[in-house]
Amino acid sequence: MAQIRGTAGYNLGASDNRFGGGPGYSSMKADATSDPSPLDAIRERTSKIEDLLDTWSEPVKPLKAYVKDRYLPVIARFLIVVTFIEDALRIVTQWSDQLMYLHDYRHCKPAPTSFG
Repeated sequence: MAQIRGTAGYNLGASDNRFGGGPGYSSMKADATSDPSPLDAIRERTSKIEDLLDTWSEPVKPLKAYVKDRYLPVIARFLIVVTFIEDALRIVTQWSDQLMYLHDYRHCKPAPTSFG
């Protein structure tokens, strides 16, 4: 995987001198760029680690497009419908518990809560 890493094209090593510099600035710059930076070594190692992780995580990549387009909407609709059915069953089977909660903890009068 060839990716842009490091400076990412920000021209950090550009030769233009916008902010000035004193006498001998160009020779200091040449000395600084000839030494291998510790960051370059770190970038090389992290690049190798990223490539290894990409290879190992290949089987865990997201689903193929046709699987997502075909099955995920059906599964989502099914789960929404099942949620409403479960909620309706819970209301029917726990009606007395809900009335008790409204009366004891919310201090609602029994008349508006006893529709059933």
